[in-house]
Amino acid sequence: MNAAFEYLLEPSLVRFYLLESLCGSFISAQQRSRMFTELAGIFCLEDSRELREYERLSALPHFQAVEDLSSYGRLCRTIEFADLTDQHTDLTDRDRRILAQKRKAMTAKAELLPQGKNLTRETVASALTVKAENGSVDAMMALAYLEYHGIFGCADRENALRRARLCGRWNDLFGNLFCIAYDTEGRQPCYDTLATVLRSAGERPVLLHICAFTGHTGETARLPEARLMEKAFARDIVKRGTYDRAFAKAAFSRLIGMEDKEKLLLDPQRELLAALPLDLKEEGLHFDDSVAQRLALQREDELRRIAQNFAVAQQCPAQVYKPLLIIGTQDYPVRMYGDMIRRALGETPVVELDAGTLTDADFAGTVSNVFLRGLSQTRAADPVFLIRDCQELSDHYAEELLKVLDPAYRCRFKLFQPAVSLDLTKLRFVLLATGRTSGIRKLAAGCDALNVRRIAPEEKDAVIADVFCSCATAFGCAGLQLEAEARRYLSGFEIHQVQQLLDSAIRSAVFERKDVITLRALQQIDLECGATVVKREFGYTGGKCRA
Repeated sequence: MNAAFEYLLEPSLVRFYLLESLCGSFISAQQRSRMFTELAGIFCLEDSRELREYERLSALPHFQAVEDLSSYGRLCRTIEFADLTDQHTDLTDRDRRILAQKRKAMTAKAELLPQGKNLTRETVASALTVKAENGSVDAMMALAYLEYHGIFGCADRENALRRARLCGRWNDLFGNLFCIAYDTEGRQPCYDTLATVLRSAGERPVLLHICAFTGHTGETARLPEARLMEKAFARDIVKRGTYDRAFAKAAFSRLIGMEDKEKLLLDPQRELLAALPLDLKEEGLHFDDSVAQRLALQREDELRRIAQNFAVAQQCPAQVYKPLLIIGTQDYPVRMYGDMIRRALGETPVVELDAGTLTDADFAGTVSNVFLRGLSQTRAADPVFLIRDCQELSDHYAEELLKVLDPAYRCRFKLFQPAVSLDLTKLRFVLLATGRTSGIRKLAAGCDALNVRRIAPEEKDAVIADVFCSCATAFGCAGLQLEAEARRYLSGFEIHQVQQLLDSAIRSAVFERKDVITLRALQQIDLECGATVVKREFGYTGGKCRA
């Protein structure tokens, strides 16, 4: 227990002297005493006569006067002069220890606050914020303590714990002990990190004391990421006192294995590190099937198949999940289901791709890969890729996409520069295709394929009403009406022809400031369209017959 006290006392004093000097005249003597007691508790120091003696000595005027390196130097010169003139200073071991920790604290303060005069709460908070953004661990932990207790403003405990967790992952002792003291949900990684850092035989009693003091009875294991951090510190690849965001996001990324992490991070040449999407969060899949109630086509069997696919994606392992491929001979129902899925996913990150624009670079094992770029865009480890117009894929690109759809391929997705493997198994896919090409037949073998039926005559009116409403809304004419005779006239055309006619008719109505689209207006547009409108679907119903 004495060894643990000796080990933990010094960092506790350094943090106390640093925070005390940062707060300056902004806190009272009573608050200083409370800060000392609280920091002692965070550092797992039991209340004892020895601890109270250090608190008493720290409150003596000559130690209280040490507020920066200049005042520390004056005190040291005074002691040295007293020794030279045979004046007995009678410095005890406790005094010398306090002086040593004062020097460390004032050195840290000089780095955090280069301009140490005329300080206000605002200037101190601003300077600490800038230093914290630049990665100073001392600044991050000072802000964490001040924010948690609201010393310089309103208390922000969530943000304070966020800063402390980052420092704890950086193997900082104070960061881990701070989280153990205040973060009731995320303690276990802190204990595991401490078990990795305090790994020598002489430090083992310290870990046992911390576990006993905080009531931890579970097992502790060495974290591979914490061991990697210690190796990087030992090789001077990163600094223990400076949080490197690019290094940390790679070290704790779930997309890359430990073997590749060591290969990537322990190499001093890490120019491509920042380009990799490694600091990703798991957002989870949320699919709201109630969105389907507003569709023009209410096909229960097809909607059930789509909902079942997303239920499997939510609940089952990635090895069981199959991407959804929606195939149709008409563009409208395929596009309708694609838009419905996009809305039903809500806040789930979605990346929309046009299959016709994919190139070899989009499938290459580099950071320009389209799926890695999607991860960088969404900052999520489990987005949904919605790939439209897959019928435009050549056989070559269909085979490349089929490889990506295979979970075994995504589990060890190999990058060539840098040469590491990423775990992309949590990606999900929805493919949309109008027409069945040889490439689509290849994709169907690796997907949950849904063949969408053609629009039936009894469904035509609902589809025409939906297309008209969408076009009118797009033009900002929500109050525009479609005459009943005009609706019956449109039922003789295919849906893509209906879209062309309505687009032209609404443009004309906007220009002429009309409130109703009549049969005569549609017939006139039909005559003027010429070769842009092809032969009608259900025979000749008037007007000009197109080839």
